[in-house]
Amino acid sequence: MHQLSFGFNHKAIIATWLLLTTFVLHIGASTNSSSLIHPYEELDDNNRTSFINQCTTAEQAFDLIVDVQIVAPTTVSYQAQTNVAATFAFSAADEDWININEIRDELVANNRSFFAWVKAPAALGGSQTLFGVNQADGRDQAFFGITSNKNLRLNNGASFNAGRITSTAALGDGWHFVGYTYNHATNQSRIYLDGIEVASATNNYDSESGDLYSIGQYYDRSNTTLHFDGEMTEVSIWNEELTAAEVRAAMGQQLSAAHPKYANLIAYYAPYGNCDDHHFSGRSYCK
Repeated sequence: MHQLSFGFNHKAIIATWLLLTTFVLHIGASTNSSSLIHPYEELDDNNRTSFINQCTTAEQAFDLIVDVQIVAPTTVSYQAQTNVAATFAFSAADEDWININEIRDELVANNRSFFAWVKAPAALGGSQTLFGVNQADGRDQAFFGITSNKNLRLNNGASFNAGRITSTAALGDGWHFVGYTYNHATNQSRIYLDGIEVASATNNYDSESGDLYSIGQYYDRSNTTLHFDGEMTEVSIWNEELTAAEVRAAMGQQLSAAHPKYANLIAYYAPYGNCDDHHFSGRSYCK
């Protein structure tokens, strides 16, 4: 209930002088009252008349306007709501990464797209992997990650720098939606940062049977390297090349059947709970 109150506190001093008769005016409760008696006489020829003049004062305290309720009582209910997004937290020092080899059959000689919300540390000591595809013996196939200058990079080939695409736009602080698309027929690749295409090139990034797929690291033969140090969430992998509009649709909301390429979504990591408890289509993708 909301109630508005108006109050005024005034003090009034009221005095009355009358001959012969005393009048006391009371308004509300009186305090600090006092009386003054003043006798005097008048002579008229041989007559003397005595008079008594009495004055009474009283200090009065009263409210001109009392508390008034000007709206009807009502009940207002509020429900607290908090938006929570779980994340995968990767530690490069602990060599954290996720093995997702079970998706490889769906990407052999096929289109593909990878996207994720990523939060990188303020400074990187070197290149770090977001999504890695290696040949079965650990040789290079397609590395997608962040350079030491926090640019996005995609490369392949017999050496780490072969077929390299590097974005000129760098990741700032905080969260960013990053990823790339690849067209198997044209070998066209496009890198996206926060829904905007920032780099493109034509190179062969085709995957093969037996390739190794990782989130957060890239193989150097039998060794895991270039570990990611930061957080990821809403990781999605597709067996289709997303258009720019479809990339922005994936960026703006949690993925559902409303997305136009939802049928091509082969892995979706929205980690609500522990990594070891996460499954997609009945498969566990945690190392």
